[in-house]
Amino acid sequence: MFEDDITRLAWAIAAKHFARGQTDPTPMIAEGMRLERERWTSPETNADNQRKTAQS
Repeated sequence: MFEDDITRLAWAIAAKHFARGQTDPTPMIAEGMRLERERWTSPETNADNQRKTAQS
């Protein structure tokens, strides 16, 4: 059903917010952006991401 991890994460975030009764998409988008920023700036994953980018 889900093509990639981004779509899966988006559905998970949206489901969590909808379950709380939220209808404004802004908090959902903000959470996704925070998670993605954290993923790219954390020292452990940043080194992995740089290696993957270099291999491309």
